[in-house]
Amino acid sequence: MTRFFIETTWTFSAIIILGLSGAFALTALQKSRPFALLMAPMCGLLVLPPLSTLFYSTGKLSLSQSAVLALVTTFVATLFTATRIRRDWQQFLVSLPTILLVCATSALISTATNIAAQTPSILYLDGIDHSAYAQVADWLLNHDVLLAPQEIPTRPYESWPAVVLRMDPRLSSFMTVALVALLRGTTGLFAYDPACSIVLATGIIGVAGVVARSRLTLIFLLVALFLSVWFEYGRSGFFGKLTGYSSTLFLIGVLVTQREWTAKVTSALGLLVVGAATMHSALSTALFFSLLAAFISAHALSLRSSNHAGLLRAPSHSRCASW
Repeated sequence: MTRFFIETTWTFSAIIILGLSGAFALTALQKSRPFALLMAPMCGLLVLPPLSTLFYSTGKLSLSQSAVLALVTTFVATLFTATRIRRDWQQFLVSLPTILLVCATSALISTATNIAAQTPSILYLDGIDHSAYAQVADWLLNHDVLLAPQEIPTRPYESWPAVVLRMDPRLSSFMTVALVALLRGTTGLFAYDPACSIVLATGIIGVAGVVARSRLTLIFLLVALFLSVWFEYGRSGFFGKLTGYSSTLFLIGVLVTQREWTAKVTSALGLLVVGAATMHSALSTALFFSLLAAFISAHALSLRSSNHAGLLRAPSHSRCASW
């Protein structure tokens, strides 16, 4: 029970940090969404890793320094926009217990080995991709970007990080594991399960928050998403799919449910799309968004044509009425 409380606290604390990092995006996306606060952690997850990578890639900062700078930057952005975030105590009273319950459930199923062993552990169910994420995360934690790994036979440990940093599109997923390892003070291997707990909880509350319009719908979505394949992705080592699919579904929810489009909404969505595209595959993200964008554009044009046709017919009705 003690370890379960610890893991739940870690997951909840990480969700709060992500929420504070991404809350500034709610000023553009909160309108007409009764559970907008649940979207903040996902916004943070899509902003914090790419921003940390941006600072890290300058070659002048270590990963820990880059992470701190990224946190300060996003916290300041949230602070400056805090007055524009809708303050709804009823929404807060619903969102906070929901986040606590989701974090507790996610920690229970994702860090079950930690809880059973009462110490940092990892559970392999299928494959060994868990350690592949951990190896790259450890490299990022212990080297700056100027000291690139080499893909040569005499230095086999560096071969995988060299391949990943040269050509893998999932850099933000590797960065997420590294940030969790940095937060918990462990190696990347023992940060993998807690990272799955955080991302699973973030994805579930984010997708439910962007789509749900009533408490009953919110409960249904939370249960359905916990029963989805996302949990299996984390346990099988497919961390990139866990982060990428949940973030892409979140952004699809934003596209489908957004009623008004402004420059602020478009800018916020563009920022989040960058984060989602670096979590797993930019090509699959682009495919989903291009299809949806085409549908939304066609729908908007049809509505505009209908309205224009109605305006053209209006004078004839007026003349008939006058007669």
